[in-house]
Amino acid sequence: MIVRGIAGTILGATVSVMWLTLSWMILPWHETALQTFEDADTVGEVLRENVPAHGVYVAPRPGPEENLSHEEMSERIQNGPFVFAVVRPGEKEGYLARRALLRGIVIQLVGAALMAIILTSLSPALTYLSRVTVATVTGLFAGVVGHLPAWNWWEFPAGYVVLEILDLTMAWMLAGFVMVLVVVPGSGYMRRGAIPRPARI
Repeated sequence: MIVRGIAGTILGATVSVMWLTLSWMILPWHETALQTFEDADTVGEVLRENVPAHGVYVAPRPGPEENLSHEEMSERIQNGPFVFAVVRPGEKEGYLARRALLRGIVIQLVGAALMAIILTSLSPALTYLSRVTVATVTGLFAGVVGHLPAWNWWEFPAGYVVLEILDLTMAWMLAGFVMVLVVVPGSGYMRRGAIPRPARI
């Protein structure tokens, strides 16, 4: 069981990474969800002059010496511009793309390990496709609770959020097809209501 769990985790993470790589690096849809500034150099200079450190910044937001009423703050937000952004004003020491990629792989391995625990905890009576459905719905759940709040509270564009939810759903559906075969071998294939047992000649 442990060996199957480890093997399923590795395979599931591999499939998930492959899908996310395909989605972000080859398919064009994320290009439509990420915008660029008309004058990026000017925006960069303004950020460097006004952002003290790497962090999450919100504007409009009252400063430490401002005493705005709720109505005044609401009016500022309503009139715009509104910003919710991660800003790094200067150089990132030791930044390497491959380091970020390795961290991404580790994240998918952790996710696949959790998925393996979920799949092995299901009723033995479930068929192969039922277990894959659980994996798919788990990915959908992660997307909904992880990304919809950003749309609701921080005005993330609907197109961006839908793509993020779709990415997670597809990644764990595809990973589920592989993981169920390894983590729970034979599930559904030799059970009633699934693929029939081959006839003996």
